Amino acid sequence: MPLSFLQWSAWAPGVATKEEWLSWVSGSLDFNLSESPDVSFIKPMVRRRLSSLAKMVFATSNNLLDDNQKALPLVFASRFGEMDKTVQLLTNLTNDEGLSPTSFGLSVHNSLVGMYGMINKWTKGSTAIGAGKRSLSSGFIEAFSQSKSLETPVLYFYYDEPLPEIYSSYSDDESITICIGVIVDAAKGATYQLHELVMLNPEILPVDFIKLLIEKNA
Repeated sequence: MPLSFLQWSAWAPGVATKEEWLSWVSGSLDFNLSESPDVSFIKPMVRRRLSSLAKMVFATSNNLLDDNQKALPLVFASRFGEMDKTVQLLTNLTNDEGLSPTSFGLSVHNSLVGMYGMINKWTKGSTAIGAGKRSLSSGFIEAFSQSKSLETPVLYFYYDEPLPEIYSSYSDDESITICIGVIVDAAKGATYQLHELVMLNPEILPVDFIKLLIEKNA
C-alpha cells in the first residue's frame, strides 16, 4: 500500500496554513480570536449568507483544493452545528415572533454540506454526521469507509465552534472554533494508518487530530 501523503488543511482563528500549524505545535504561535476566515474569493451576494461555520469550511476548502479538483463524495461532521441559528429561532418562538424559512433551512445539520455542493456545483453524494464527542472520528471513519467501498477519494470536513452563551453550562473547555479538511483516500497508506489511530481514540480532539496529521508528515 503506497505511503502517499494525505492532503489536508485546517483553519482556526489566527492559524490557517500548514506553516502556521507547525508554529502552533511548536508553541511559537497561538490562536487569535479576533481573526476571521478569508472568504473574499466568494461573490458578495453569496458571502452575506454564510455563517461563521460556513466561512471556515469555504476558507479551508480554498486552501485544500485547486481549481482543477474534480468533484468528490462529501462527508461533513460537526458536534454542535449551526447552534447560533437554532438559538435565534428558539428566541423568536419565545418572543412570539415569526420564523424565517431561510434561517430554519440553514440551521439544520445537513444545510452546510448542501450549500457547499450547490455553490461549488458538485453533484456527488453527501453525508452529514453529528455524534457528540465522537463527531470528528465518526465523520472520518464514514469518509474512510465510503472511500474504500466506492474506490474513490472522499472530501471530509469537520467544523465546530463553542456553544452560545445560553448553553455554556452544558459546554466544556474542549470546544474551540476550528475546521479541518481532508481528502480521505483509503488506498493510501497514510490514510489507513490515520484511520487505525482514530479507531483507537474515538473521542479524539480536533487539535490532537491535527497533531497526528503533522506527526505523520501528511
